[in-house]
Amino acid sequence: MRKAIATGIAALVPAAIAFAGSTPPPRAVSDAITVAPTTVKDHVRSLRLGEFTALFEKTPLEEIRAKLGGNEISHAGDASDSIRWLCYSLPGQIFWLISNPMGGTRAHLMEVVAESVPNADPRLESCSPVPQNLRPISLEFGWLGTSKAELHHRLGQPSRVQGDWQLFRFQGKVDGSYRAPGAAAPSRVEYDVLAYIEAKLENGAISALRALHVTSY
Repeated sequence: MRKAIATGIAALVPAAIAFAGSTPPPRAVSDAITVAPTTVKDHVRSLRLGEFTALFEKTPLEEIRAKLGGNEISHAGDASDSIRWLCYSLPGQIFWLISNPMGGTRAHLMEVVAESVPNADPRLESCSPVPQNLRPISLEFGWLGTSKAELHHRLGQPSRVQGDWQLFRFQGKVDGSYRAPGAAAPSRVEYDVLAYIEAKLENGAISALRALHVTSY
């Protein structure tokens, strides 16, 4: 089960590779597998965009694109290193909605990356603005601009501090249904759940973040 999660994380943060479409998301600060699981609750389950909610591992990127409009789904890499993403912008912000091979053939949402940027940032030109009726944007623990105090209130103390970045990892179990190849009926199993957050803190607030969710068996 650990190998399955590690493979999923590796696919989410590939090295610099050829891509098609908008600017690809930046790399992760750390390998989530090496960070101790000290966060006690899963806070990476949904992304709110105004009145629309996208669910990690359940909402396809195409459904999000149909709702928000804008760019086509971009891609990079091959096989286990492939990712697909949508890139959107808000005043002073840019964010990516990402899927990987663990997101399945429908490219379900697996990861969100966001940065505070100057309005002159050239990457903004390839990222569509979020419609007014689908603002504000937030994850369950906050968003860009969330204070350090509020972040710690929701997530507890970080699993690791790495420069300006604070890293948080949740590791847990969830009960679910699984049909083995050739089985006449599904059985109940326990899935491993990993929720991982990176938050860059500047002047007491989040200036960049990464949040991903991986369920494996």
